[in-house]
Amino acid sequence: MVPESLEISHLTINNEGRRQLNVVAIDTVAKTLTLKYGGAYSGTYNLIIRSQTNDSLDTSTVQLTVVFEMTDFSPKQGSIYGGTKLTIQGGPFTTDLTETIVKVGYKWWEDINFYCYMISATETEVTCRIAHDLNREAKEYEVIAFASAYEESNCEMQNNCLFEFLDATSLPEVTGPASAVFDSVSGEYTIVIPGTGFTDTASDIDFYLNDVP
Repeated sequence: MVPESLEISHLTINNEGRRQLNVVAIDTVAKTLTLKYGGAYSGTYNLIIRSQTNDSLDTSTVQLTVVFEMTDFSPKQGSIYGGTKLTIQGGPFTTDLTETIVKVGYKWWEDINFYCYMISATETEVTCRIAHDLNREAKEYEVIAFASAYEESNCEMQNNCLFEFLDATSLPEVTGPASAVFDSVSGEYTIVIPGTGFTDTASDIDFYLNDVP
């Protein structure tokens, strides 16, 4: 059966019930159907194509595999107080930051929602900042991604998508009050914060003054 003999009709996806998807275009040269797909739960689906003129077509060898997954993230450890910027690979994500949700330590049965605030997103990678929290336990928590068109992501990582919050004793420590030093040459102030254990390069450190970067 060639596309020119099909009319704009419907595609039915069958997986313990049926859901119709609209056929929005037919390309008689490339011999393809274009469907309006609104997302689905991860899994493998059987396809049923039915033409109003020619009835059902043979789709016994055709299946649709839907996967929303997390394949990796970095870093795997961070401060017990939060603030870690996570970079997560997987997807498919959307570039709209409001349509992707990441949680670290999500427990719906205990009404715990530790959100990771979205920074950027592409189809295959998102970045987010783990929320500040002074009451968090130093242990491993599961990282979970949700997307607008899918359910909770599948975890494809060997460590079961666990992020470890490090105890305060293993973190850099601020040892004294911050001071502002005026540079008469540049006419600018430099803020000096004394401490120990600062191993990052300057470009890897984010500094906020009263929640303003």
